[in-house]
Amino acid sequence: MRSKSRVDDYRSGCESGRKILRMAQSMIAKVCLAARSSSSPAAAASSSSLTSSSKSSFCAKRRIPVFVFCIAALLGLETAKAQTAAVPSSPAKTLAFDVVSIRPSKPAGAGAKWGIQPDGYSTHNQTMWSTIMIAYFPQGMANWTPDRLKGAPSWLNSDQYDISAKVAAVDLPEWQRQGSTLDREDIFRAMLQSMLAERCKLAVHRIPAEVPGFALGVGKRVPQFKPTPPDETVPSGGMTFPEGGTAINQDQGHTIRFYAVSMERLVQYLALFSYPRYPIQDQTGLTGKYDLVLHRLDDDPSGRESSGSSFDVESIGLQLKPIKVPTETLVIDHIERPSAN
Repeated sequence: MRSKSRVDDYRSGCESGRKILRMAQSMIAKVCLAARSSSSPAAAASSSSLTSSSKSSFCAKRRIPVFVFCIAALLGLETAKAQTAAVPSSPAKTLAFDVVSIRPSKPAGAGAKWGIQPDGYSTHNQTMWSTIMIAYFPQGMANWTPDRLKGAPSWLNSDQYDISAKVAAVDLPEWQRQGSTLDREDIFRAMLQSMLAERCKLAVHRIPAEVPGFALGVGKRVPQFKPTPPDETVPSGGMTFPEGGTAINQDQGHTIRFYAVSMERLVQYLALFSYPRYPIQDQTGLTGKYDLVLHRLDDDPSGRESSGSSFDVESIGLQLKPIKVPTETLVIDHIERPSAN
């Protein structure tokens, strides 16, 4: 009913503007008729007897309706605008899960795990510290360092929870268009942040920061891999990527074969499965999908701080250079244990 009233108000305002314009047009027509009458011989003789001041007064009187017309037109336009402005636009939708269950994990449970499902999100034995990291740091676990989060109470990284969150049916199409890695789930992270704000009363502010990282670029040699053929059948059985492609471990993880992998996906893999972990940015300029093979370096992590990866990227014509990667420090202003379901 409220929406119908606003529409009626708008229509009423427009009709008022049209009435004012019709009145002004009628006045202009009368002035034109008077002007034609004054051009007759009799009127001309009569007008010759007018003094200069009376002529000026008469002309001024003839101009008044034109001035009124302009004002009326503006008033009509402004009235329509005002009525239009009275109809507010719809507020931006707040992304949130439809149903959320948060329960303390059972003692002596299995290791922590989480996953994005076709219709939501679930975790087992996960701390709220990890949940905040997932929600606010899309670059992945390479950024999950203690100094990224300030003001955290002790329970945040010790109490474990099982979370089951379901997406409303209306949001499912957009939800399912996301990838399954942390960098591509804007909707997922927004919903997770809404959940933390509602159930844990989380309030934060952000401080810009920089962390050591690496940039993946093309080395002195040309890339030693080729674009994926358009008709290639991607093997199954490995780590699959949301946009297609896969990574298959061989030789007990010492050899990884990538099929239809993008450079963006490759740097995510390098950052996640290298130790120590560093954020890595793609600066190769290669935009296609490729088939390539990576070999893991020896298990001795000494010297990795300068190389940036546990994998031999130079053998495929790439290189890693140290850079400063922009990030944030998240400062907790307020947080509570999750409220009851």
